[in-house]
Amino acid sequence: MSYRKYDHNVDIKSTQISKGLANVGKLLLFIASGAVTLFVGAVITAALIGINQHNKDIASKEKAIDISSFQIQKRIDDDRVNNPPRFDLNWSGKWVKFRGEVWKISDYTFYVSNQSHKWGSRIWANVICDYKSDQKGRVAQLDKGTRVKIVGKLSVSKPFDTVNFKLYDCEVL
Repeated sequence: MSYRKYDHNVDIKSTQISKGLANVGKLLLFIASGAVTLFVGAVITAALIGINQHNKDIASKEKAIDISSFQIQKRIDDDRVNNPPRFDLNWSGKWVKFRGEVWKISDYTFYVSNQSHKWGSRIWANVICDYKSDQKGRVAQLDKGTRVKIVGKLSVSKPFDTVNFKLYDCEVL
């Protein structure tokens, strides 16, 4: 009888251990499924944020202000010189369009001008298109004198006495 009792105790202990291991397994499975759910949720959230930003970028390009006219160029530079916060809010990094004639093509940029204007000591001549790598094929088709319409994010610099409008992420339309 003591032998059977001993066997019975062993059976109870092994059953308890099996149940304990099963519970640990369930806990680990629960934690793993929670981690997978969080990871998938983070990936989906990141994708949605990326899509939203892409859609905003496309909408911004479509609403880009045409800066081909001398009056608008002068207003941009006046804001840059006289009211930098207004320039930052209204112009810096915003999508703008420009129409003109290609007059120089470099490795990663090309230069466009619609005409040379002189305002005081400043010459208004250059729009520099710092084009995106996916635009290389389109830029390769351009020649000096080609009329183009471009869109890009605005930056302004003033080397010497010439105002340069530089368009980043520039695209040929």
